[in-house]
Amino acid sequence: MPPPSDHPSLHIKAADGLYFVTKLSPGSPIPQVFLEALGQDSGRFLSITRTAEEISIVGEVQDKFPIPEEDSSWKAFRLQGPFPFDSVPTEEFIQIADLTGILNSLITPLKDAEIGIFALSTL
Repeated sequence: MPPPSDHPSLHIKAADGLYFVTKLSPGSPIPQVFLEALGQDSGRFLSITRTAEEISIVGEVQDKFPIPEEDSSWKAFRLQGPFPFDSVPTEEFIQIADLTGILNSLITPLKDAEIGIFALSTL
């Protein structure tokens, strides 16, 4: 067991299985299999994000998803939250962590090791 600390710490959990990251052109319809999966309560991670430039689909690899093999070899890690998400910093907010630096503190060592990342956040 690590010694007690007055400093906040991040708890990182490795997710089981493999994940995919793929994109569609902005005018493409989202394949029905993904829309159906969003409506199911399977507990599996799936995210669809649309911008003016593209549609990104990220999720846990499943046989039913039409994903190229080269897009399906990602490992996922999760930061155990919740983290405060206030528009006005409070004393508690500042004591817990400098949230603007959380992602940077995690990806800098990965960048130094030339390990690619794809960051995604939910509220």
